[in-house]
Amino acid sequence: MSMQKNEKFAFYDVIIVGSGPAGTSAANELVKNGYKVLVIEEKKLPRYKMCSGLIMDRSQDLVLEKFGPLPPDVFSEPKALKGIYFSKEGKVLLPLPLEKPEVWNVWRSSFDYWLVKQSGADVWESHRLVGLSQTEDAVVATILDSEKKHVVINASYLIGCDGGRSTVRKLIAPAFEKKVHYLPCIQIYCTGTVDLDPAYYYMFFDSDLHSFYTWLHIKDDYIVYGINCHSTQSAQQILKESTDYLTGFFDLRIDKIEK
Repeated sequence: MSMQKNEKFAFYDVIIVGSGPAGTSAANELVKNGYKVLVIEEKKLPRYKMCSGLIMDRSQDLVLEKFGPLPPDVFSEPKALKGIYFSKEGKVLLPLPLEKPEVWNVWRSSFDYWLVKQSGADVWESHRLVGLSQTEDAVVATILDSEKKHVVINASYLIGCDGGRSTVRKLIAPAFEKKVHYLPCIQIYCTGTVDLDPAYYYMFFDSDLHSFYTWLHIKDDYIVYGINCHSTQSAQQILKESTDYLTGFFDLRIDKIEK
């Protein structure tokens, strides 16, 4: 895998936008079958991703089959969770049935970075897709590099794996994009204590909360919790409401908010 811009290739078989698990899995499979692949990542790698970092059973099988065993530094503590609990109306905890007894608990920044290095594709980090067009025999991608210069690359195919706020979707279907409603999220990393078993991931759907749901789990020395809601205007108030809820029902005690 090359993490630097390879000027020799003005043409790729496939351009993949996004270096998360979907993009790197596609790249890995294509490279194994002899295709020349370029992965474009908007952020500098490894990059932060707001995500629980829980890898469920079928995803575990896919990773092991396509990429092999994960290195130890990808995991956070506890390395594997025993399951997921849903909470309704306070301390009523309902377990989610799982096909496998363990859920991997990883740092997405480290996990995604390991996947992209294993993919075998050329990778351009800090590069952003800004334009798409098509000729009779190629997709033409205009890319803004880290120095704010435009680079034009041709490919037979382009795959969009750039998440919920997809640039590929915005460029291909701008009318559809106007209909999309995004839900703001806030996630807190803090030190402290909480009266919940760190071996589980928790999702709170109580009617007293105005978030769609509140989540909490443990990663290394951090209590990680967060909310999603209808609008940015109400996000901070809903976060406070969820913090008070966790304090009241589960004795959350925050020593320091790290980020």
